[in-house]
Amino acid sequence: QGCKGRLVREVVELASETSALIDLALIKVSTKHSWVRSEVVELANLFRAAVVDVSAEELLIKLADHPSKVDSFISLMDKFEIVEMGRTGVVAVSNCGAAGTISKPKVLPTQHSSNSKMSEADLPPS
Repeated sequence: QGCKGRLVREVVELASETSALIDLALIKVSTKHSWVRSEVVELANLFRAAVVDVSAEELLIKLADHPSKVDSFISLMDKFEIVEMGRTGVVAVSNCGAAGTISKPKVLPTQHSSNSKMSEADLPPS
């Protein structure tokens, strides 16, 4: 997607202990057998996931949680037939009162021209 007029102002490295981490997954599972459908719904409820779409043979489940919980849920869904899956990747914000390490790269990702290349020196420390 293109830039919608907002530039990256700063990059902050956050520690998982002092941050809220969320990963969103949409998982479509084949539920051709009634026992599979009920078991998938039960597992989704245990993980506080939501069934967002239903057809005669599939369920679409949305789970937004800590990445480790999303990984655990996907591992459980692997015993069923995962038809399709998409994940956003981790989105994080520091907890109230917690500070991160601010790092300002020389060239911000939204500022470099199409013919220039970023080097590893332009990226925040890992």
